[in-house]
Amino acid sequence: MACHGSKTAWVPRIAQGIDVLIEHALHGFKAMPAKGACGNCSDAEIKAAVDYMVTTDK
Repeated sequence: MACHGSKTAWVPRIAQGIDVLIEHALHGFKAMPAKGACGNCSDAEIKAAVDYMVTTDK
């Protein structure tokens, strides 16, 4: 939560579309490193994590 904030903070991010979120997660965006600095994570695992963060009610 420290890095990704509250569900409310995600509203404008989600509005960009899942493809943009996945692209940012896979390749990094601003201060966020590619794959969240998880060098051992597969693209499929990162995509699943993004989906989870978008669809899970926190």
